[in-house]
Amino acid sequence: MSASNFRLGGPGIEIEYTTDGDELTVRGHGNCLERDGKSFAGKEISRMTTGYGELVTVTLLDSSRNQTAVRLAVLMPRAVLTGEDGKRPVTGVGMITRDYREVLGGAPPVRHDYDVRPLSGTMWA
Repeated sequence: MSASNFRLGGPGIEIEYTTDGDELTVRGHGNCLERDGKSFAGKEISRMTTGYGELVTVTLLDSSRNQTAVRLAVLMPRAVLTGEDGKRPVTGVGMITRDYREVLGGAPPVRHDYDVRPLSGTMWA
């Protein structure tokens, strides 16, 4: 049975993700993170299986006043739980990306910046 529920946290960020309901909730502060949380579901969530795990991406801010987009990518391990494994500890990585390619007045020489946060928590079926 594949793990389908994740609860991860790191500096200034908390993430809950379920593959069964295809829902991701993120809470935090700074870089367009909301303390009360913001939830995403269905087509708002992009998932890609990689050799490093599952990469889950959502858009925190489609466009600021100067046309900067802010996205969150979370890399989580792929896991298979057998029998009554219960909860298991996991680590992951959260990356908040600011995309400056569409900035008003023209894109700057550096088109992206990254806020990378280590995550740890639990997964369960």
